[in-house]
Amino acid sequence: MPYNTQVLGNNAIGALLHVVGWGNTSFEVGSGSKRHMSTPITGFTNSSVLNYGTNSTNTCQGDSGGPGFLTFNDGIERVSSITSYGLQGCVGQSGATRVAAFANYIGSWVAQKDVPQPPEVSFVLPADNSTVKAGFQVHVEASDNTRLETVEIWINNELKQTLLGRQPPFIIATSGIPDGPVKIEARGIDNRGDVGSKIINVTLDSTCTGPEGCSEFYVCGDDGFCQAPDYGLGESCLGNAQCTSSICATVGEEQLCTEECTAGDDSSCPDAFRCLSAGDKGYCWPDTREDSGGCSSSSSSSSLAASLFLLAILWRRRRPF
Repeated sequence: MPYNTQVLGNNAIGALLHVVGWGNTSFEVGSGSKRHMSTPITGFTNSSVLNYGTNSTNTCQGDSGGPGFLTFNDGIERVSSITSYGLQGCVGQSGATRVAAFANYIGSWVAQKDVPQPPEVSFVLPADNSTVKAGFQVHVEASDNTRLETVEIWINNELKQTLLGRQPPFIIATSGIPDGPVKIEARGIDNRGDVGSKIINVTLDSTCTGPEGCSEFYVCGDDGFCQAPDYGLGESCLGNAQCTSSICATVGEEQLCTEECTAGDDSSCPDAFRCLSAGDKGYCWPDTREDSGGCSSSSSSSSLAASLFLLAILWRRRRPF
C-alpha cells in the first residue's frame, strides 16, 4: 500500500480516516476478527499525532499498530496513521501516529531493506538437452520475493506465450516449430519489473512409427509425422493441440474444445452453445439449460471456472519471511 508523505494541516480536520484493526469491540470483548470503520479526524495533538474517535466509531484494545487510511484528491488510499492509544478505552478521543512525520525514516528503511530481487524460474519439463515430440509439454515453476506479475515463454527467441493472470496447467502447441534444435526460455517478471530467466535446449523430433511415438496430445499421421488430431467445437480434448481452434478448456469435470465468442452474447456461438465469460473474454460451451432449444442473446453468462490449456506452469509465491 502507498503511504502518505504529505504533512496534514487544519484542512484535514473532518476528513474520514479509514481505520482497520483486529482489536476489541468493547473493553476486553471481541478481539480476533479484522474489522474496519471510518471516523472523522478531530484535530492534532502535535506534529506527530492526530486525533479521531467517537463513542460509536473508534478503535479499541488490540487495534494498536494497525493502519489508518486517507483518500486524497487522486482517489488513492494511503496509509496515513498508525493506531496508538485511546484516552477512555474504546470510546472518546483516540490518537494515532502521523505517518508523514516519519516519511524520511520510512523511505530510508525501505531503500536499505527492500532490495530488488528478480524472480526465480526453473523448468520441470522438458529436461535440458532432451529429445521431445510434437505437442511436448513445457512445465515451469516461478516465484518471487514480492509479487510475480507474469511469466513469458520464448521459443527460438520468439515470444510464444505471456501468462499474465493465467492459471495452471498449460500445454504449449508446437505447430510451426521445425524439427531440430529448439531453445526454450522462461522469463519471470515481478511487480517492480525485475526479470529472472532460465534457458534450456531440446531437440524436436516429430517423426513416428505408431501411436506411441508422439506426445499424448498428438497422433501419428499416415506420413509418419506427429500431427494434431483436429477435434471440433465441443469434442473432448486433452490440450490445445488437439482442437481445430487451438483452445481446449475445462469446466468442472469436462474438458472440451472451444472457441472465442463475445462475452455475454450467446448468439455469437453456434446453436446449442452459449458464451461463457472468462475475464474479459468469452468462450463457447455446450448449453445444458433445460429450456435450451438453441442459443439466444443473453446479458448474463456463467463464469468459465476453468484454465485454458496453453502451457504447463506451476505458480508459487515466495515471501521474505
